[in-house]
Amino acid sequence: MRKIYGVTALAMAAILSSGSVLACGDAAEQVHVGKISQLDTGKSTFTLNDMETGKALTFAAAPELLLKLATVTRPVSVRYSVNGGQMMAMSVH
Repeated sequence: MRKIYGVTALAMAAILSSGSVLACGDAAEQVHVGKISQLDTGKSTFTLNDMETGKALTFAAAPELLLKLATVTRPVSVRYSVNGGQMMAMSVH
């Protein structure tokens, strides 16, 4: 029985340390998680308070995406790309 717990713990550690786990600030995945604190439709941007670092991060976004974010109050994950030093939101979930 003890051996089963050890194997299970080892498997869980491997899963949790793999790249498949969503993490804030993961450069390879380019995903940040947090709450939206500001929308600027004039500049087509929104600001996210990152849950891991506490920093305010500004993303450029398509106007259609900004409209969808206007009523969101829960934490979201933002998948983005970097173009010319600007983070561009690709999707928000």
